[in-house]
Formats: sequence, structure tokens, C-alpha cells
Amino acid sequence: VQAACDAATARGLPSYALGLPFYRCERYVHLRAWCLRGVAVALAAVFAVSVLFMGALREASLMTLTLLLNLTQLSGCLAMAGMKINGALVMATVASIGCASEYAGHFTIAFLQARGSPAERLDFAFARSLHPLFDSACSTVLGIAMIAFAAFPFVVKYFFVPMVVLTVLNFANAVLLLPALLLLLAAPKPGGGEAGKRTPESGAGRAAAGHGVKAAWGGDAASSAHTCR
Repeated sequence: VQAACDAATARGLPSYALGLPFYRCERYVHLRAWCLRGVAVALAAVFAVSVLFMGALREASLMTLTLLLNLTQLSGCLAMAGMKINGALVMATVASIGCASEYAGHFTIAFLQARGSPAERLDFAFARSLHPLFDSACSTVLGIAMIAFAAFPFVVKYFFVPMVVLTVLNFANAVLLLPALLLLLAAPKPGGGEAGKRTPESGAGRAAAGHGVKAAWGGDAASSAHTCR
């Protein structure tokens, strides 16, 4: 029908289809194409911003690859759950990239701040970001838990379930898939030694800084006492 209307419009007779089936179903004709377009734009934006602020092309590429694989897993889980594509799923699919970038970005930033071999840098990244990422996943699930008690089954099926699956996949890929990619493909960062000893944010770095401050204050106090005497 739409092809006939387009042909008539091309011949100079503007035509368009009316009726309830067109109102309800026409939106799904190009929905997959718009979904893919939104996903591509979101991934490109995440990659560009990651390269700009991280300054590490390889790590940003691995992070973007993790987001793409996370999206593939989400689509497969929703398909196995029997969900058909609609506006709610398209929204969840595109939004999943932004949600997943938070988890992957925190871990990648912690990895980039460490020094040494990839294994040593992973140790530091896990020590710094694993607990906050777990807390974030738990708080997200608790925040959307009320949707599970909605009166409409559509809301539960197409809003609550995708968000829970998305949160679980985000956390799992950030602490399992992304570390494996970084361990295998990331380049060592100059510095050597244990990662925790090379960063001022770590406990060892803070202890060394505190020791230096105490030594400085002690030296000032001793010199002041000697001057008074």
C-alpha cells in the first residue's frame, strides 16, 4: 500500500494511507533501522569521548567493543524471553550503551591510572572499582524494584525485566569480559612494580605521602627548637 502511495505521489498525485492498521503498525516498518542508527551514533559518541578524555586509543577501543558485545548479549536475552521489538525495547537498547559505559568507564579509568604489567594494573583496577561497581548494580536494581509491582504486565515485561537484565550484564561484562580483553590486548604502562605502589590514590601511596609530611614537620620542629635554644 505504501509503495502504491509513493508511486502516485511521484506522478503528481499526493497520496497517503489512512486507517487504524496504519496508525498502529506503520511505526514498526523502519523501527529496526532507526534502532541500529541510534546504536551506531551512541557507540561512536562513547568511543570519541573516551579517546578524548582517556587519551588511550587501544583501551577506548576495547571498552567500546565491550559495549557492543554487551548490547548483543542483551538483544539475545530479550529475544529468548519472547519479547518483540517495540518502542520500549528500542529505548532500552539505546539507553543500555550509556548505562554500560558507566561500568566499563570506571574500570578502564582505574586500569589506566595504574602502572606496571597488565596483570598488576588489573589488580589495582579491581581493588579500586569492584566494590563501587557492585554497589552501583545493587542500588540500580533496588531503584527499579517498584516497577515489578506495576498493575500492567506490559510495564513489568518491557520495562522492569530489560532493566534488570541490562544491569546484570553491565556488571558482569565490566568485571569479567572487559578485564580479560585488557589483560590480553592492553599494553604495559611504564613504571613497573606493583600498581598500588605507583599511584598516589592507593594505600601505599598515601602512607608514603603521610610519612613524608611527618618527616617534613619533624624537621621543621627540630630546626625551630634549635633556633630557640
